[in-house]
Amino acid sequence: MCLLVLENSQVTKFGLDKNIMLLAVTLAVGTTALSFEGSFAAALDPATVEEFPESEVSRLTATGLGKFSHGDFEGAANEFSKAISVSPKKGELFLQRGLARLEGEDYKNALVDLNTAYELDKADRVHVLICRGRAFAALGKSNDALADLDKAIEMEPKIPLSYINRADVYLSEGRDEHALADLEHALKLDPEQAKAYLVRARYYKKKKENALALKDFNTAVKLDSSLIDHTVGPDSRTSRELREHFSKSMKIKSDMTAEMVERGMAMERAGEYLGAIKEFTNAITGSPDSLEAFRWRANVYMHMSAYSHAIEDLTKAIEISPDDASLYALRAKAYLEIGKVDHSILDYTKAIALGKDSLSGLHEARGLVYSRIGDSDKAIEDFSKSIQLEPQHSTAYADRGLEYLLKNRYQDALSDFTASIDRGHDLAVSYKYGGQCRHALGDVKGAIADLEKAGQLYKEHNDLFGSRQVERLVATWKKEPGKK
Repeated sequence: MCLLVLENSQVTKFGLDKNIMLLAVTLAVGTTALSFEGSFAAALDPATVEEFPESEVSRLTATGLGKFSHGDFEGAANEFSKAISVSPKKGELFLQRGLARLEGEDYKNALVDLNTAYELDKADRVHVLICRGRAFAALGKSNDALADLDKAIEMEPKIPLSYINRADVYLSEGRDEHALADLEHALKLDPEQAKAYLVRARYYKKKKENALALKDFNTAVKLDSSLIDHTVGPDSRTSRELREHFSKSMKIKSDMTAEMVERGMAMERAGEYLGAIKEFTNAITGSPDSLEAFRWRANVYMHMSAYSHAIEDLTKAIEISPDDASLYALRAKAYLEIGKVDHSILDYTKAIALGKDSLSGLHEARGLVYSRIGDSDKAIEDFSKSIQLEPQHSTAYADRGLEYLLKNRYQDALSDFTASIDRGHDLAVSYKYGGQCRHALGDVKGAIADLEKAGQLYKEHNDLFGSRQVERLVATWKKEPGKK
């Protein structure tokens, strides 16, 4: 299993889709998609690399794929080079680096990598041939390109990209009707291949059938908006030529951007995160100042625990809309997830300064950060502000109660846990810690009653750990002399 030339419904549908490639290669090396940062991404020490080389290869591959998906092809190639140094016999790593170099227009070195991949990985030769055919074509070696693509089609005749790439070479060689036949066949295999429409638009333009050329180009752009601004890689010449030719007739970017953002939002709601990222990425490529595309892509990255990527998108969104409190609040959460507590506090503070809505929640969120670093006084101050702003609805009572409990202010803590229970917030936790406060205040009977209620709630929520924890505590208290 390997790159974006796989015979896979999503891969062949979207051609050079970077996020689908991300999933494909991630599955191939056995890592987790988009987990590029945090503890997993920390470099392993040499002894660990020697003992667990596959873990290091997975980490480097994931980082390389992340850079590839953001268009940093040189950076991606560097990460794959590091992976190759750890595991120099893996053909798929040379294929990954070859593709990164191909997209970065380093065609000669790409060809070297693809030749090596071909020799090392006999099971994946069809995909190597398709990529190598593109490299040969970009270097002007049409005969070699056709030989590779012919062989790829012979080995596996149902991959649309093989026919599309061969058609591109045929057009360059003046074999126009052969090109058209290949394109028609590719579209029969998959009618949503953006590159097939792009190359066929070039064919029609060459034949001076401008109406058909424009129709195909607009279809290609609708399927893959990155073609609007596509300036890098083996296909850049075709897209640039057609873009310039039809610049006055192209569909309006903003309409397509809004449509792609809507599709991405629908996919996110359905849990189709990779598809959502594709739509938002296409929207950003077509409209680099699309605030909503950056905002929603960051939101998807947060769902996938790809916090550093979320921070990148939110930083760009803040540049576009520097007075949007919600952007700072979301970035604050992402910073907290990767351990950058100071950054998180600064962003929450900025969100509070800008915010008009949800201020109670923002104070509570910042209070939780202060609690995390052990600054109880500032945490209590924020929780108190949250409660002051929304005394009937704030969920900060239990949070403040825990801080009071840590300070041995048992009566204040019990009052807060009781208030939390009255409002239906964190009931099991509030009963549990409220019981501990009662025990500390000498009301053992009341404490046991609270813990038994907490245990019942834990069971109702299938929280066996919480249930067992309070059962042990109740058993201990019942054994205390004179406390039964």
